[in-house]
Amino acid sequence: MIDSLTHQQQETISDVSIPPWSLWVVGSIGFLFGPVASALITYFNFKRMGKPDKANWTLGLTLIGVVIYSVILVRSSANEAETMGKFIGNAVSPFLYPAIQWGDFKNWELNECETYSGWRSIGWGFLGMIIFLLLSFIVFVFVYAFSSILSS
Repeated sequence: MIDSLTHQQQETISDVSIPPWSLWVVGSIGFLFGPVASALITYFNFKRMGKPDKANWTLGLTLIGVVIYSVILVRSSANEAETMGKFIGNAVSPFLYPAIQWGDFKNWELNECETYSGWRSIGWGFLGMIIFLLLSFIVFVFVYAFSSILSS
């Protein structure tokens, strides 16, 4: 039963007959839920536009970026961390991911007219936010563990 659900979900994610979300939805999800959530929506959009390589690169580079960003936050002061957090949340996430898929989306839009409902992206937004928080927490634990080992 679990295997059939997983296979059915995989078909839904990469089904090119389902239209992608609009660029406005991608930016809004990035603003509200963070970079991983916006990367997930971009991943699904690329899959639905028939661009699986771009989808994988976008998600992979985002996860690497989150790890690097988390390490930088752990090593910086509270004021610097707050400033960087606002910059990533308010500037990078809402604009970077729509820009990444701008050309492909505009080409897709020439042939199709309708985009997927933005309300259906909220669940993926929450999942992306949870992944971001968990990944950051894991990085924080490792950085503090290694710093305590190196200092002793």
